[in-house]
Amino acid sequence: MKRNTWNFVLDGAAFLLLGALAWTGCLIHYILPPRHGRFRGTELLLFGWDRHDYGRLHFYLALGMLSLIAVHVWLHWSWVCQTVSGFLGRAKAKPLRRAVYGLTLLLLSAAGIAASLAWANSRVQETVLEGDNQAVEGHEEEFLPQMGQMSLQEISQRTGVPVERFIEQLHLPADVDVRERLGRLRRLYGFEMQHVRDVINRRQDPPDPSDER
Repeated sequence: MKRNTWNFVLDGAAFLLLGALAWTGCLIHYILPPRHGRFRGTELLLFGWDRHDYGRLHFYLALGMLSLIAVHVWLHWSWVCQTVSGFLGRAKAKPLRRAVYGLTLLLLSAAGIAASLAWANSRVQETVLEGDNQAVEGHEEEFLPQMGQMSLQEISQRTGVPVERFIEQLHLPADVDVRERLGRLRRLYGFEMQHVRDVINRRQDPPDPSDER
């Protein structure tokens, strides 16, 4: 195909991806917002997907958009290098030097993204709301609906029941992702939320007969 045809196809695909990104972003923010309140546990679904599923779709759409931008830069590489050289006051530089300028800009951009993600990762904090362990006791009927929105790790922190006990009692694989939401794990492995409540109610192990000897 001619270059103009390639540009048209590329721009059309980028336009569609940008529209999909905007749609999923608005969907997550306005249509499927996060639930607030300690015991508000209804799960919002659209076509069987919740906001976390659409968040993953949003992420993959962003990767696709980034790939199209990379192809766009490759098709217009000479223009990019010439423009960067002009910004540096080197408009008349030789082609090799212009290419170095363009490559340097790409490397600096990639390094900036990587550094910002590393910084963000170093600033992440995991907190447990004060009193959550006590809030569960005596309120299982209220707590049960909310559990579908929580991960095994979060439920363990709030109830004091070890993650390993949930894995054993719910017959989950040993390598299950404990950060995955319980509602999704329930759909994958077929257990009921009542089973989870039973594990929480049995949080106190019965005394070991060997201890009485």
